[in-house]
Amino acid sequence: RPHHQERGHPRLPTSPPLSHKTLHLFQDSTAATTTGSTLWLGAQVLTIYLYSLYTPSTSSGKRVLDLGAGIGLTSLALAALGWDVTSTDVSELVSGILQQNIEDPRNTTAGTVTVQELDWIAPPLQQEVTYDLIITADTIYSLPLVVPLLNTIRTYAGAKTVVLVALEVRDEALIRGALEKAVEMGFVVRRVPKTRLRKALSAARVEWAKEEWSGVEVWKLGVGKDA
Repeated sequence: RPHHQERGHPRLPTSPPLSHKTLHLFQDSTAATTTGSTLWLGAQVLTIYLYSLYTPSTSSGKRVLDLGAGIGLTSLALAALGWDVTSTDVSELVSGILQQNIEDPRNTTAGTVTVQELDWIAPPLQQEVTYDLIITADTIYSLPLVVPLLNTIRTYAGAKTVVLVALEVRDEALIRGALEKAVEMGFVVRRVPKTRLRKALSAARVEWAKEEWSGVEVWKLGVGKDA
């Protein structure tokens, strides 16, 4: 179900698209310190779209960085496909609900999930790690965080890293400003067509009304010469 129907439920058993596996997630809609302790629509749509791009045979051994992982839905869903996931967020979530969901013994996955605190304001220097994919969902909601987020993506992305940003358009001026800033910083910015998202939802047998998800956009940020 779309996130607004789940907001009052602390337990969120959910299944990745076309999967018989159940992920056991908790959320906390009463948390006052961070917006990342609940399920958001962008993460749901991004997860469904990713399942239209990748299969277990194309995921095994690949590495993904999840920025602003929240309650861990997309991190766990990709790990279920076989990705090795670095799932990051602020300290309150890393030590709380994100860690709790990732470490739930019922959430066994083919790939690994490592939970790490990551401060966008001062991200550590890139280690000798090459990420095949960087994802972030529902993280463009505050103007002062836009440049730190983009700088963090640039820090960890290689020339061939695929970068996907999912967002729900609540403040159109903020979103357009963020995308313009990305272009200004040298990213190649392309929007995933709505038809691709619609086909992904249809293939996953997600029968949401158009108005329940049409505010979500997924953008691809290119950082290399071949972007």
